[in-house]
Amino acid sequence: MMRYDSYDGKHHEPIVTNAILRHRYDYDGKCYTFTVCAEQQASCPKWDLEKDADPPLSAATAIAKATKFMATIKTKEGLWWEFKELALVKLEGWMWQARYRLTKQGIMSGTWPDMPCWILMDGTVIQPKITDDKQ
Repeated sequence: MMRYDSYDGKHHEPIVTNAILRHRYDYDGKCYTFTVCAEQQASCPKWDLEKDADPPLSAATAIAKATKFMATIKTKEGLWWEFKELALVKLEGWMWQARYRLTKQGIMSGTWPDMPCWILMDGTVIQPKITDDKQ
């Protein structure tokens, strides 16, 4: 069990969790909190770099799953989620992180939101807890 205090710039939240990953992203008045628990990761196929050249879940499959997930996060007219990168992340085992950035046609200035998608090696796409940003 991990015990820590979370602060998002607005709220303090004491947390007791078995999470190995917990990330929060804000977009369009909503808070997307992604959590991966140790039990989830433990049940996934393992990747031994010394024995296997490729991870159990291919990059192409991870991107396809991430693209399908990102289509569920609606944008305003004229905006879309553009794929930026795919990375292998090791946290008590390997998982994929696909990262997308909100984009529009033409000149963009300022900071535009990013949104990740986490995919475990068994193909599970981590679904975020979505709450109103005001909470």
